[in-house]
Amino acid sequence: MTKAVLKVASLGDLHVKEDKTQSLRELFGEISQAADVFVLCGDLTDTGKPKEAEILAEELRACSIPIVGVLGNHDYESEQAEKVADILKSAGVHLLDGQTYEVDGVGFVGVKGFIGGFGRRMLSAFVPQPQGLARFELRAGAAIPGESIWLDLLEPTPSEEKQVESFLSIDVPTRDEMREIEASNRLYEEDGALYMTATVVTKLDSDLPESTQITFILSSSKLVTNRYVDPLPFRRFIAYSERHPASCNTPPAVLAGIVESIINRVADVIERVATDLDAASGEVFSVRTRQRGVLRDFRRVLERLGQNGELISKARESLVSLGRLLTFVQQSTSVATTDEVRGRYRTLSRDVLAMSDHASFLGTKVSFILDATLGLINIDQNNILKIFSVVTVFLLPPSVIGAVYGMNFEHIPGAHDPWGFWAAVGVMIVSAVGPFVFFKRKGWL
Repeated sequence: MTKAVLKVASLGDLHVKEDKTQSLRELFGEISQAADVFVLCGDLTDTGKPKEAEILAEELRACSIPIVGVLGNHDYESEQAEKVADILKSAGVHLLDGQTYEVDGVGFVGVKGFIGGFGRRMLSAFVPQPQGLARFELRAGAAIPGESIWLDLLEPTPSEEKQVESFLSIDVPTRDEMREIEASNRLYEEDGALYMTATVVTKLDSDLPESTQITFILSSSKLVTNRYVDPLPFRRFIAYSERHPASCNTPPAVLAGIVESIINRVADVIERVATDLDAASGEVFSVRTRQRGVLRDFRRVLERLGQNGELISKARESLVSLGRLLTFVQQSTSVATTDEVRGRYRTLSRDVLAMSDHASFLGTKVSFILDATLGLINIDQNNILKIFSVVTVFLLPPSVIGAVYGMNFEHIPGAHDPWGFWAAVGVMIVSAVGPFVFFKRKGWL
């Protein structure tokens, strides 16, 4: 039966963090008593990490009424929105992204909780304004602004690619063409435009980071980016460019800003890996741990080392690609750039070189800790086998004596005497203690 009045409670911008200091369980319980449906309006987690979603999901179990919600931009920040959504759905949240949900005859419809969402299959034009770059999302058939300096193709349709090609008289490579381009042919010049395809690592906060290709087409009047992922550096740069007009007023400057944002993201990951490797090194080589006899979880250490090694490997691949791109731009004379922008390119090149060296060092450190961990595992295994071997040697003489006295012969010395049993036990003890004393004096134990 449909209710005459449906009480709706709404809440947004929860920004739940891993180190939360305040529980929301009591609040959610009060909402369940006062309302008929609970609406969550985006930005439910602080950085979009699954751990944050798990904390929120546990808190939401105190809510006994239907829960409807959408995700916000913060829930996408770590590029693990699907995991976040699955965790929240398991707690009973009906997440909407273009779908509908009905409660007591009242329908709810929702999309990602921020204007425009993370629109897929979208052509965006960025036009210089006094306050910064203004973003215009060009839907099907919309004309490209002539004053735009950056055209961003995100998962473009064939018609959008053709529109850009016709507008700039250039050839935009398709996704398959981007993948098929050999590494040695990813940087070239054609009709006064620079074509540069770089390898960029994405999903850096997940267990499975991925490498993808992003194409930059730079001319004197326009920068075109063609990509099929929406990594965090692009989103950060777009937000930055909307507030800083001086550093994003020409296509070469925009390219420098995007590359700088990607490099900063890789730097964050390298710093995180370095910290994690220090912790793993302390765990493997800790003297206190060995002295206390605490069992160390080497399986977990190996998993961490494997993940860090994969991150460093993909980060180095991305840095090498970006370094080649920066060198190519600086050597080109087709696109006019200011001294300030060229200075930024040189600074970025030095940063890439320094970070590549540091990433190589971390890769060597991963190999060292990995070898040391495997060596300690072998030592532990040898110690276990050593214990079994020593015990076997200690018990072998008593076993032989016991076997002799267990024979069913009529005449066994001492078998029928009152002292026979105790004499056999004494001989067995002496035969076990004797090898122990001998091993101890030799220093084998």
